[in-house]
Amino acid sequence: MHAFIGAMHIRILLLLILIQPLCLVIGETDRVDWLRSEIARHDQLYWEALKPEITDEAYDALVNEYSQLTGELPPPWSGTAEPGERRPHRYPMLSLNKLHSKADWQRFKQQTHRLADVRDIYYRLEPKYDGVAISLVYRDGYFQYGLTRGDGEEGIVVSTAVQLTAGPPAYLPEASRIPYLEIRGELYADTAQVEAINEQRLEAGDDPYAQARHLVAATLRIQDVHVVAKRSLSFVAFDLRIDDSMPEPGTQSETVDKLANWGFAVPTPVWENLPADAVYEGVQAFGKLRGQLNFPTDGLVIKVECRAAQSTLGSTQRAPRWAAAWKYPGPQVASRILEITESVGETGRITPIARIEPIEIEGIRIENISLHSRAHQQRMGYSPGQRVSVHLAGGVIPAIVEVIED
Repeated sequence: MHAFIGAMHIRILLLLILIQPLCLVIGETDRVDWLRSEIARHDQLYWEALKPEITDEAYDALVNEYSQLTGELPPPWSGTAEPGERRPHRYPMLSLNKLHSKADWQRFKQQTHRLADVRDIYYRLEPKYDGVAISLVYRDGYFQYGLTRGDGEEGIVVSTAVQLTAGPPAYLPEASRIPYLEIRGELYADTAQVEAINEQRLEAGDDPYAQARHLVAATLRIQDVHVVAKRSLSFVAFDLRIDDSMPEPGTQSETVDKLANWGFAVPTPVWENLPADAVYEGVQAFGKLRGQLNFPTDGLVIKVECRAAQSTLGSTQRAPRWAAAWKYPGPQVASRILEITESVGETGRITPIARIEPIEIEGIRIENISLHSRAHQQRMGYSPGQRVSVHLAGGVIPAIVEVIED
């Protein structure tokens, strides 16, 4: 009898061992399907409805998990809310990989130096304007049309809106001998413009734009040219793509100087020709300046200065290897704890939850914050009535930073 039971146990154990990989595959497949659907849903909320439910960091986390599980990027958003015809980009408009810490920067730097196979690399730092990426196409110096980034391979023609709001030069005499030229940049609204338009929307009973870039994206969709013309947007140029038969500037800073000489507004403030060891100091310096700028930014762009090195480094399917975007921690907002309740999980674990006066951080409405455990709550001394500073930990999870003394 004991021998029979023992044999049965062995058979059951072997069966579990055989089934486990299949269960993992099924679970992983379900997760991929969920991620694909969730990313598509947030794409629609972000680009079409202009009402994001999560932060950029949370969205990036979903995309990264999908890529790790599948080895590829999620399908590009195929919404058609933007007016205008679609046209292909002659040169792909790629997004930028994100850096969130000094360790991220060190990895980026090491990879850049290894792939470029040169001893010394210098970098350029410039603000990452919080707007909509635009490519302006010129032929023989004459403006032809403006394109949004779209999916990177194909964009939406928004020439009229760009001309009415930002007024790029119709003719560039200095580029009259260049058969084909693209001016890459960002269409954005300055802080005062965002505040004024949101105030108008509130008075009209409409929701304010959650982020500055949503105001710009919405403007590009408006069909009434009279309404579009009333929105004074700005265009800042930071790069160019030139006909293959023509010589390019030698460095990124020389490229921007050329754009400035042609009459385009260019990024400011900037740090040029920085050795690798000085880049992190530049990142910290810009972090202290962000609050003093009159335009919205969502980070700092780090670029390899040498254009030849950029060509050597190339790009992945999604992003260039010679540039990255540094993302700063999100803002902190003050609120007040109204009450503390307790939530009981499936395992019986009790988690204190602080209900706070509703606040909004980067377009995300926050009303409840987990206090993790009774011990943590008691150790930090959280109680109803306290004023607290709140942020999104890791750019994702609402958390109390500190108690604000009245």
